Amino acid sequence: MRSTLLSAFIFSILVSAESAPPVIKSVTLHGTLLKVNLTTQVGQPFNADAIDKDVHQLWSTGRFGDIRVETGQQPDGTDVIFNVVETPRSELHKAPPEVHKAPTDDQHLHVKSVNFAGDPGIDPAQLRRALRALKARRLIPRVPGLWPGWRLLPDYSPEAVESDLGRLRSLYLSKGYFDASAHIDNTELHGKQADITFFIRSGPRYETSEPIPQVCSSLLAQRRDAERHGIIDFAATLHVQPSAGSSNSVNLTTSIDHGPPYRIGRINFTGLRHYSDALVRGNLLVDEGQWLDELQLRKSADRINQAEMFEPINANSIALHTNEKTGIADVTIHLKERKRGSWNLSGPVGPASFAGPLEGSISSRLPSWGRGLLELSSYTASLSLIAFSQPLVPVLSILPKGTLIPVLAFSRPFTPGEGWKSGFSIVPQLGWQASAILYATSQIQHRLLPLLSGDHGLMPEMPVTVEGPNAGGTMFCEPPAPRLMPLRTAASFGVRLLGVLTGL
Repeated sequence: MRSTLLSAFIFSILVSAESAPPVIKSVTLHGTLLKVNLTTQVGQPFNADAIDKDVHQLWSTGRFGDIRVETGQQPDGTDVIFNVVETPRSELHKAPPEVHKAPTDDQHLHVKSVNFAGDPGIDPAQLRRALRALKARRLIPRVPGLWPGWRLLPDYSPEAVESDLGRLRSLYLSKGYFDASAHIDNTELHGKQADITFFIRSGPRYETSEPIPQVCSSLLAQRRDAERHGIIDFAATLHVQPSAGSSNSVNLTTSIDHGPPYRIGRINFTGLRHYSDALVRGNLLVDEGQWLDELQLRKSADRINQAEMFEPINANSIALHTNEKTGIADVTIHLKERKRGSWNLSGPVGPASFAGPLEGSISSRLPSWGRGLLELSSYTASLSLIAFSQPLVPVLSILPKGTLIPVLAFSRPFTPGEGWKSGFSIVPQLGWQASAILYATSQIQHRLLPLLSGDHGLMPEMPVTVEGPNAGGTMFCEPPAPRLMPLRTAASFGVRLLGVLTGL
C-alpha cells in the first residue's frame, strides 16, 4: 500500500513535468545515519522506477517505520529527498530478557555461560570483558588438558541481565558503533544453571571528529573540577551529528548540566555507642564550612573502613541534606559498630615460611572510658595460639621457637585519624623489640598501601547520555587506572608480605 501511494505520488510529478525528464541535481537521505546505496544518483535522468526501487530497498531493511519522497524543481534539475523515520529499537540497556524456560520463584540459578549471536562486529572475548554482573570469577586458573580450573559462577537475575545489556551498549557507543542494537536471544536452563545468548547487530563503525576516550577524559576532568567547588549534580550529554559530505563520519559535541554548589553544614554520625565522636571525626578529610567535595567524602569513608571499628560503609551509608536557598548541605554518616568480641582461625595456603603460620585467636574490645590516647574502646585485648611459626627470614622473627606459642597482646589498631598514636601492640611475652617491629610493620603497611592504590575504586564511572539522529543510550566513562598500576600491584603485594617475614 505504501509503495503504491509513493508510486502514484511520483507519477503525478512526472505528469506535470515536461516531456523530457529533468536531470537529478541532488539526492539526500534524511533521518538516519545508515549507509544505503541508492539506485537514484546525481546526474542521471529522473526515473520513477529507480526511486520506487530505492523505496522498496529502504523498506526491506526493516529499520524504518515511515518513508516519504519529496522533490524540488530547480532551473538546472531536480532535488530528490528521501525522508525516513526509524522504527524504535530495543536499546541494549532497556531490552527485557526473553527467558526460554522461565525460572520459578524458588529457583536459584547461576549463569554458566554468556554467548553472542548475530553480527557483533567486536571480538566476543572483548564483549565478555565488558560484563560485570554476569561475569564468572576465576578463583584458580585452569591447567590446559588436565583441569578446567575453578570458577565462581554469578547469580542469574533480570536485573543482572539488564545491567550488562547497558554495559554492552556502552562498549559499542564508546567504539563508534552508534547504530548498534541488541536483545536477549534466549536463556536456556540446565538444572540450576543458565546459558544466556545475546543477539547483537553492531551496524557500521563511524569515524568521530574527536577520539571518544579523549572526550571521556575531558568530561571526567570537568566533573572533578565541579566536585572541588561543591557541585554534586553533574550531567553530561554527548551529541552525535552526521558530518557534511561523509556518510561514515560524525561530529561529536558535549554539553554539561550541573546544579548549584554546596558547602558542608553539620556532619553527624549515627550508631555511635562505644566510640567517641572525636575519634571517628578524626578520620574525615572534610570539615564543616568547606566545599562539599564528594571525592574527599568517599576517601573519608574509606579511612573509616580502614579503622575496622565499624561494619564497612559505602556511598549508601552517607546521606546529604541539601538546601538550595542557603547553599548548605548537612552530612549524615550511618555507622554500625562491629561486635565487641571475635574469634579467628587462619592458616597458610602453602608453606608456613611463605604464607604465615597457623593461628587461632580470640579478642575483645575494651569497655568505653577516657578520651584521646586513653580512650579504652579503641584498644583490643587478644589471646592467640600460633603453631609452626617458620618465617621466611628467621633473623626477622619476633616469635620464640616452639610448635605451639601462646601470645597475649594489648593493642590499639591503626586508625588513619590517630596516625602515629595507633597501630601499636604491647606483648609482654615478646619484649620491647617485638613491640617495636610490630609497630613499624603496622605503620608501613597502613601508610603505604593507600598511597599505592591511589584513588583507584574511589572515583565512580560517569554515565554520559548519547543523543543523535540514530544514536541513543548511555555510555559509561571509566576513570583511568593509576599510572604504573602493575608496579603498584607488585609493591602492594610486597608490603602485605612484610607481616609474613616477621612470622605473624
